[in-house]
Amino acid sequence: MQTTGFSISPTQKLLKPTQQVTRQLASQLQGNGAVSGDVRFQGRLAPQKTAFVPSGLGKVYFGIGRPADKTAITNILASSIQTAQLKKLHEVIPFDQYLDRITQNPKLVRNSVQRIYDMIMSKGRERIELDNGKIGYRYKLFTSPSEPKYAISGMEEPLDKLVGALGGAARGTGLEKRIFLLVGPVGTAKTTVVEVLKNELEVYTKSDEGALFGTQFNLKGLEKDPLFKDLFRDKDASAVRACQVFDDPFKLIPNEPDENGVRSRQEIVNHLNEKLRADAEAAGNKSVAYTLNAKGSVCPSCNDIFNRLVQKYDGDMSKVMQHVEAKRVVLSEKDRVGLTTFRPKDSKDQTTDELTGSVNYRKLVQSGSDSDPQSFDYDGAFGKSNRGLSHFDEIFKMDKVMLNPLLNAAEFGDYSPSKFPDVEYDGLILGTTNIPDWEKLRNDKHLEAIRSRVLRIDVPYNSKVNDEVNIYQKDFGKKAQEQGLHVSPHVLSTAALWRVMTGLTPPKNANLTLLQKALLYNGRKLPGFTETNVRELRQEAAEGGIENKKGMSPRDIQNALGGVMQHPEVVDDEIGTHCVSPFLVIDALKAQLGTGGVSNVSKDEQESYSEMLTVAEGHMKHQMILDVRRALSGSDKDIEKEFNYYKSNLIAWSQREMIKDPVTGKLRPPDEEHMRAIEIKMDIPESRKDDFRREIMNQIAVTAVRGEEFTYQTNERLRKSIEEVLVDKHKDGNLSLASLGKDTANSEVKALENEVKDRMVRDGYCPHCADIAIAVFADPTNR
Repeated sequence: MQTTGFSISPTQKLLKPTQQVTRQLASQLQGNGAVSGDVRFQGRLAPQKTAFVPSGLGKVYFGIGRPADKTAITNILASSIQTAQLKKLHEVIPFDQYLDRITQNPKLVRNSVQRIYDMIMSKGRERIELDNGKIGYRYKLFTSPSEPKYAISGMEEPLDKLVGALGGAARGTGLEKRIFLLVGPVGTAKTTVVEVLKNELEVYTKSDEGALFGTQFNLKGLEKDPLFKDLFRDKDASAVRACQVFDDPFKLIPNEPDENGVRSRQEIVNHLNEKLRADAEAAGNKSVAYTLNAKGSVCPSCNDIFNRLVQKYDGDMSKVMQHVEAKRVVLSEKDRVGLTTFRPKDSKDQTTDELTGSVNYRKLVQSGSDSDPQSFDYDGAFGKSNRGLSHFDEIFKMDKVMLNPLLNAAEFGDYSPSKFPDVEYDGLILGTTNIPDWEKLRNDKHLEAIRSRVLRIDVPYNSKVNDEVNIYQKDFGKKAQEQGLHVSPHVLSTAALWRVMTGLTPPKNANLTLLQKALLYNGRKLPGFTETNVRELRQEAAEGGIENKKGMSPRDIQNALGGVMQHPEVVDDEIGTHCVSPFLVIDALKAQLGTGGVSNVSKDEQESYSEMLTVAEGHMKHQMILDVRRALSGSDKDIEKEFNYYKSNLIAWSQREMIKDPVTGKLRPPDEEHMRAIEIKMDIPESRKDDFRREIMNQIAVTAVRGEEFTYQTNERLRKSIEEVLVDKHKDGNLSLASLGKDTANSEVKALENEVKDRMVRDGYCPHCADIAIAVFADPTNR
């Protein structure tokens, strides 16, 4: 194996060490006889001096200031897939070729909301039952985005509403005239939703499916023409003028009726919509997701240049359009291309120019008029988010005068710079705000106009513990693993459980605790509660309108978790401990709440949340005790033996047959006592035992139809019950389990303890946190 140092200077970023480039580089070098065998490229994008030594050649360096084999490097550059991709993303084609492409791919001229909707749907979705009991979808773009750090856990209901509204806007039902507003408490991933959309739009517009083109004029040869000479008064002026707001060159096609009443652009759009319908039918779809429209015009600057060309060529459109080019546009927030984020500032420091753009005084000197279209820079939030998305963070903290342009952009699709013509806007306006600011808007009669143009989408806290766990696993859990730290079982789930509990409203059912409600929401089966009962609980809470809109923020939990890693007990080299134990996290959560370093929590709430944390801690201890009990139940072989005995008796019972006793070899009735011992552990009453047994038999039958075997691992509830029965059998033996974890335990108990620890380590514990769990089990106050 030959190892190649592969480092790239800032000016050589075209060569990214992706797998494809690596394969091409290896193939190129091997083809030239430079190396033999496998080639591996290592390193990062950095201006460091790194070399490899290929057979038959001197050292070849990728870096700065070192010699290199120029032929090899030139060949590598020429064959780089990144170079080809870069050329494609900067593609410029004549207008007539653009028309050809539109004919083949009508989606090139879709509007911004249609493109965003297509992007989401291209990733796929799955049909699910939402928490409100209705059928909806889980969208993979949000659960598995291109950038994993933006992955969203939970939130199916608000995201389903958001995408549904985007679909309505794409169809032109009126929702395209709304400001999409995500409303929720702090830490509910509202901004993350926006970041996913922005990041995915950049990725999507780099693909063939998401391609879009902007207008560009090539005015070479017209530098001295009287109609254009003012554009070239600046010696650095380019003859190629790209649209500042990335408008589609398709909008240059006249849409006014000719002498025969024919609108050219509308005729083309009609043809494109027929093509969309034909493509949909070919794909097996009975309808199209949306239709294209012929509305819109280019920005005043481009319109001015276009009119000059029309004047020069006396209306000969064939000559005019020879100066028009279509330039590939890739949306990028860092480059302010189609994606922007607008944040409120002090009203004295913020003007509407930040939204609409402003006069360029250097250009003003050339044009001589402050209303000349060429003297204006369309560099405001609207201009730079055209064709894409504009995020207004903390939207209602903006000065009221700043909200007026939002109304026009949303309702009428344009905005009005001072002294300049209206500029059309094609972009999704997406705002985020917290609940108090939304309530201010609702109560302010002077803001009725903007309130009526808002499409509110509530984004509450997660109500499922598992979804909350995924949030902390993404950051804390992943970083701990990368740094060689073990996170004990129940650490993240306990923190998540507490966070969820603080957001729930107390159940009206006196027989149901807040803890049980949280467990039911998370899918736990509890005696006496069906899925219908859980839906009723959710409906009952929804009527109050405050559930999951208050409580501890996930950020508060993350703050506590982040500090735990530095605790001296996490890494103890003397005893070889590298573990985040559950009680360290409990202490950190208590400290976080006790110091008042939490979001929007009153003193009364602080006391209530403290009690909930005590409940969550008790539940954690209970889970640890169950883990020890399961480990005590014996080996997998013991569990399997007990399960098979139950299964054989169950089958005999269902078929009303006798069963052969494994000891005596004689036929006897099914062992009712054994079956009931297991069923009682699952809280199956005598009156329901027949129904339960038939349910298990149905599962056995379904599994057999699939060509699989129904084992003790198939039904978790049944497996846990069998483990409990086995634990009871150990209790009846000579070993005193009460002495487990005690220094006074005899050697036989110690041997059992080591065996239990080994089993717990196989189930996700480390020796350190297994000792902690055994100590919890041994403490009689926890029993």
